[in-house]
Amino acid sequence: TVQARGLLGAVVTPASLAAEDRATALAKWLSELVKSSDALRRLVADAFAAPLPPVDAPGAPPELRSRRFGLKETLDENGARQLDLEDAGDGAPRTDAPSAPFDASAFGVLVACDALVPRRLRLATHDVLLRALVDGVARTSLADALLGAYGAVSRLFARGVGTADDTIFALSVQIFTTPSLVRRALAPTKGPGLEHPGVLAVVLRALLACLGAAGCDAARERRREGRHKRPSRRLFGGAAPSDGAPHTA
Repeated sequence: TVQARGLLGAVVTPASLAAEDRATALAKWLSELVKSSDALRRLVADAFAAPLPPVDAPGAPPELRSRRFGLKETLDENGARQLDLEDAGDGAPRTDAPSAPFDASAFGVLVACDALVPRRLRLATHDVLLRALVDGVARTSLADALLGAYGAVSRLFARGVGTADDTIFALSVQIFTTPSLVRRALAPTKGPGLEHPGVLAVVLRALLACLGAAGCDAARERRREGRHKRPSRRLFGGAAPSDGAPHTA
């Protein structure tokens, strides 16, 4: 199949184009709303940072699930929705350890799906997020979402999904110039809604995963080096090898 050869595609229908137009118009309206006042900005930040309601609740967004792109939701012990983005499930070799699921929120879904969103809608969404970052609640929630989804989004880019321009990673400049958020991100976190080994480990794990997606397998390279390694010149019994010079009794 096309996917088996590493190519990922999608079918665009009139219904999906109409939905994209509506979502883009909504994002532009939200952008104007967010910039109008601090109080409205906080209302939007609180709504986007809040955990998503249960799937069976009235008006709740549908469950996020895409085996092809490694996106899915799970439930924690309390029945709360979580984003579990590290299980790609496509049979590709894994070079990184799976990351822990994190709380599903509107901010988390926007970050996780950024590479899959059409460019026009993605730009409108980024404008909303940039304006919302003035609020402290939005900055903290988006920082957590970036740390939770960094590996999954990086792996999508490594597989050829999305473009190098206008990515969600551009927000990290605005987020991680806040000293308190930098200190918070550097320390390993193990909480009910987010668990990670620290931002440096998160970035390194994502780098190793991207190298693995490109065919760079460290374990395989070590095995290859072992097969072609020169035999040791040390002789059995611990004797030093001869250097060709005559020896005296």
